[in-house]
Amino acid sequence: MINFIKSAFTIRNLLISVLGGSAMLLLMFLIQLVIRGSWDSLSWDNDLIFPFILGAGLALSTFEKRFKKK
Repeated sequence: MINFIKSAFTIRNLLISVLGGSAMLLLMFLIQLVIRGSWDSLSWDNDLIFPFILGAGLALSTFEKRFKKK
């Protein structure tokens, strides 16, 4: 359990999760732009936390560096 906590709280993993969440939000906005065809119809609403968490989780599961015992 201690090894999990040590690997979870690193600056690298924090940066990976923030960038992954931001990339997912950007993808969502690009999809909205393609479907609606205008920048005027893009909307920030309260439901954007799920795509952010989904992108952060996907990025962490892909790029996370596991903590190894010495």
